[in-house]
Amino acid sequence: MSCIVRLMLHAKNFHDGQEFIIIFDGVLEITIEDKVIVLREGDSIYFDTTRPHCMRALENRSVKFLTVII
Repeated sequence: MSCIVRLMLHAKNFHDGQEFIIIFDGVLEITIEDKVIVLREGDSIYFDTTRPHCMRALENRSVKFLTVII
């Protein structure tokens, strides 16, 4: 299954669990609390989703990524 997500909103949210994200194509900016992290193709991140977080695509293009929330 394939999904292309266009992230437009940049409002922080939080929920129970942990999240794993791996980038397949494009550039994703993820903000966790006050820390800003830029992920590119091949990069991944694992974090506690009870911490306020948000993400957005950069470079005026879509991002292909897989996210697993447990």
